[in-house]
Amino acid sequence: MPAYGEVVFIEEIGKSRDVEGKSVRLCGRLDYHNFAECRATLTDPQTCTSVALDTSLVEPFDSHLSALFQVIGELEYSEKDGAVVLRTRVIRLVDGMDFILYRNVITTQREYMNSR
Repeated sequence: MPAYGEVVFIEEIGKSRDVEGKSVRLCGRLDYHNFAECRATLTDPQTCTSVALDTSLVEPFDSHLSALFQVIGELEYSEKDGAVVLRTRVIRLVDGMDFILYRNVITTQREYMNSR
């Protein structure tokens, strides 16, 4: 059974090889999608940080540029790009979700879990 994916924010994803294989779940705006190359980019609307996606496992999907998506997948360090890429295995449209409230809830949940 695949890992559930730890909820993270895009800016928390490291830029080094130590994140290799880590299963994550994150949300962001779809800024770029290339169906032929199975590549996409998600950007956090608040911090403007972005992450590259390998969408080969979920193509074709109904991509709406500037729409809010939630993805689950494994992080990989790409030697070719020299950056971390999220190999996406689940993608879903969550447009209409209050992103600021989502971030506040995740932050509050983390604070609670750390205080236990």
